[in-house]
Amino acid sequence: MSNLGKILLVIFIAGLTLLGVLTVMAKPGPAPTALSDGIIVVDTINPADVDDSNCSLVEAIIAANNDADYHGCTISGSPGNDTIQLQAGAVYTLTGVHNVTQGANGLP
Repeated sequence: MSNLGKILLVIFIAGLTLLGVLTVMAKPGPAPTALSDGIIVVDTINPADVDDSNCSLVEAIIAANNDADYHGCTISGSPGNDTIQLQAGAVYTLTGVHNVTQGANGLP
Protein backbone atom coordinates (compact mmCIF):
# COMPACT_ATOMS: atom_id res chain seq x y z
CA MET A 1 0.00 0.00 0.00
CA SER A 2 1.39 3.43 -0.91
CA ASN A 3 1.97 6.16 1.65
CA LEU A 4 -1.02 8.07 0.24
CA GLY A 5 -3.20 4.96 0.67
CA LYS A 6 -2.04 4.55 4.27
CA ILE A 7 -2.76 8.22 5.02
CA LEU A 8 -6.25 7.98 3.51
CA LEU A 9 -6.92 4.81 5.51
CA VAL A 10 -5.87 6.52 8.76
CA ILE A 11 -8.06 9.55 7.95
CA PHE A 12 -11.00 7.25 7.16
CA ILE A 13 -10.59 5.31 10.44
CA ALA A 14 -10.19 8.55 12.43
CA GLY A 15 -13.37 9.89 10.80
CA LEU A 16 -15.33 6.76 11.74
CA THR A 17 -14.02 6.96 15.30
CA LEU A 18 -14.98 10.63 15.56
CA LEU A 19 -18.41 9.88 14.11
CA GLY A 20 -18.89 7.13 16.72
CA VAL A 21 -17.86 9.46 19.56
CA LEU A 22 -20.19 12.20 18.34
CA THR A 23 -23.04 9.70 18.01
CA VAL A 24 -22.53 8.48 21.58
CA MET A 25 -22.24 12.01 22.93
CA ALA A 26 -25.39 13.16 21.13
CA LYS A 27 -27.62 10.45 22.55
CA PRO A 28 -29.72 11.41 25.58
CA GLY A 29 -29.38 9.43 28.78
CA PRO A 30 -31.18 6.13 28.95
CA ALA A 31 -34.85 6.26 29.78
CA PRO A 32 -36.07 4.03 32.58
CA THR A 33 -36.76 0.56 31.23
CA ALA A 34 -39.45 -1.94 32.12
CA LEU A 35 -37.15 -3.15 34.89
CA SER A 36 -37.13 0.33 36.38
CA ASP A 37 -40.71 0.93 37.47
CA GLY A 38 -40.17 3.75 39.94
CA ILE A 39 -37.50 6.40 40.40
CA ILE A 40 -36.40 7.71 43.79
CA VAL A 41 -34.21 10.83 43.73
CA VAL A 42 -31.66 11.26 46.54
CA ASP A 43 -31.32 14.99 47.19
CA THR A 44 -28.92 15.12 50.14
CA ILE A 45 -25.55 13.58 51.01
CA ASN A 46 -26.54 13.47 54.68
CA PRO A 47 -27.14 9.76 55.40
CA ALA A 48 -29.60 10.45 58.24
CA ASP A 49 -32.90 8.61 58.48
CA VAL A 50 -34.98 11.62 59.57
CA ASP A 51 -38.60 12.45 58.81
CA ASP A 52 -38.02 15.70 56.92
CA SER A 53 -38.38 16.94 53.35
CA ASN A 54 -35.00 15.53 52.21
CA CYS A 55 -34.36 12.11 50.70
CA SER A 56 -31.13 10.48 51.89
CA LEU A 57 -29.54 7.36 50.41
CA VAL A 58 -30.58 5.33 53.46
CA GLU A 59 -34.19 6.57 53.19
CA ALA A 60 -34.23 5.89 49.43
CA ILE A 61 -33.18 2.28 50.03
CA ILE A 62 -35.90 1.88 52.65
CA ALA A 63 -38.48 3.37 50.23
CA ALA A 64 -37.33 1.00 47.45
CA ASN A 65 -37.35 -2.04 49.74
CA ASN A 66 -40.88 -1.25 50.94
CA ASP A 67 -42.21 -0.04 47.55
CA ALA A 68 -43.62 3.01 49.30
CA ASP A 69 -42.78 6.66 49.89
CA TYR A 70 -40.66 7.10 53.01
CA HIS A 71 -39.91 10.34 54.86
CA GLY A 72 -38.69 12.79 52.18
CA CYS A 73 -38.41 10.14 49.47
CA THR A 74 -41.19 9.74 46.97
CA ILE A 75 -41.36 7.13 44.24
CA SER A 76 -42.22 8.68 40.89
CA GLY A 77 -43.81 6.12 38.63
CA SER A 78 -44.97 2.74 39.81
CA PRO A 79 -43.31 1.02 42.74
CA GLY A 80 -41.64 -2.27 41.85
CA ASN A 81 -38.16 -2.53 40.36
CA ASP A 82 -37.07 0.91 41.53
CA THR A 83 -34.10 3.01 40.44
CA ILE A 84 -32.38 5.19 43.02
CA GLN A 85 -30.97 8.28 41.33
CA LEU A 86 -27.94 9.81 43.07
CA GLN A 87 -26.62 13.35 42.70
CA ALA A 88 -23.90 13.68 40.06
CA GLY A 89 -20.46 14.07 41.61
CA ALA A 90 -21.72 13.62 45.16
CA VAL A 91 -19.85 11.57 47.75
CA TYR A 92 -22.04 9.58 50.13
CA THR A 93 -20.38 8.80 53.45
CA LEU A 94 -22.25 6.44 55.75
CA THR A 95 -21.33 7.54 59.26
CA GLY A 96 -23.27 5.15 61.45
CA VAL A 97 -24.43 1.56 61.70
CA HIS A 98 -27.92 1.08 60.31
CA ASN A 99 -28.18 -2.70 60.56
CA VAL A 100 -26.09 -5.72 61.53
CA THR A 101 -27.71 -8.45 59.45
CA GLN A 102 -24.57 -9.12 57.40
CA GLY A 103 -22.20 -7.45 59.85
CA ALA A 104 -22.36 -3.83 60.96
CA ASN A 105 -22.90 -1.52 57.99
CA GLY A 106 -24.48 1.81 57.16
CA LEU A 107 -27.11 0.55 54.75
CA PRO A 108 -30.63 -0.62 55.62
